Amino acid sequence: MMQYSSDYDEKFMPTRRSSATDGARVCGGQWNMTLQPYLKSLQVFKCPSDTSTAGAGCTLAATQAFATGPNQNWTSNEKRSYCILAGHSSTLTITGVEWQYAGGVAGPNWGAPMSQITSPANIMCYERWENGNNLYTPSFVHATLDTDWCMVQGFQTVMRKVAWFSFNPPLNEGTHASRATLMFADGHAKQLRYEQTYNGNVPAASQPGAVSCGGTAVTTTMWDKRRL
Repeated sequence: MMQYSSDYDEKFMPTRRSSATDGARVCGGQWNMTLQPYLKSLQVFKCPSDTSTAGAGCTLAATQAFATGPNQNWTSNEKRSYCILAGHSSTLTITGVEWQYAGGVAGPNWGAPMSQITSPANIMCYERWENGNNLYTPSFVHATLDTDWCMVQGFQTVMRKVAWFSFNPPLNEGTHASRATLMFADGHAKQLRYEQTYNGNVPAASQPGAVSCGGTAVTTTMWDKRRL
């Protein structure tokens, strides 16, 4: 991630790339394929304790392939256990083909400048997100559905548990002693419990089964770069 940023004007990599203004999915445009030249490994994208199924690969037409061309094998049963921090639709601004999320670090065709991160050790870039993600699918590369987020006072207070660990109902807890592996903007990684990712009252909607978003002001959160 840091090497990519150094090569691309100190910006984060997009969650996926496409030539369309609607941020359309294309085979090979997802962030892990962008990172591949730097890592030269597929295994690093899968958490060893991730037991969920890989799901389907890219099912789009071959003519929609990006960068590596239509002859790429998009159906291999490889797993991707992580996604990039994007955001709620209320924080989205679309400029040309770039989908910019005010609280996140990336979106389709857009990566936030590193200069926008005032405390890189406290804002996550990648979170463990077990949802049956295939390495070759350009879907599930970010959390952008309104139902993924609990919003308090306009900020992405926290990703709802049901979105974070949807494979593990009803508690939706992480697999490492209820912790999840998170990677931060300064390059370090840490395992944290859900409630350790923000300071303040627990938003009601972050709990399993909750529908509406509740809670009061949250002083800091690792889920929104504007609220560090």
